[in-house]
Amino acid sequence: MLIPYARQTGDISDHHLELFQLVVSLLDNLDIKLDANCHDVCEVLARLIPELDHIWGWFFRKGQHHSWLSIRGTRIVIDAYPIAGALPFIVTLEGSIANPWNELYLLPERVHDS
Repeated sequence: MLIPYARQTGDISDHHLELFQLVVSLLDNLDIKLDANCHDVCEVLARLIPELDHIWGWFFRKGQHHSWLSIRGTRIVIDAYPIAGALPFIVTLEGSIANPWNELYLLPERVHDS
């Protein structure tokens, strides 16, 4: 069985996956209005799951506002409402500079002018 690198290193644990599954389950059961956006969805989920923080930053570049969830005390991202995505996903920002997610989920102090 293939075990993804982030699972091999322990950067994404069983508990992190349980929280992710809870997010997916809540998304399936929330009455989300058609005009809801990533900020609204993440705000609601962070209120429902105390271990999650709602992060408001940028995706890929300055000016592309985006919200995601972070598991408190970790560098785990749960993108519950991904830009141009079909399904929520979980990634880690841990690891080397070769980890592409570090350049995609940007906090305001990490945004490069381009």
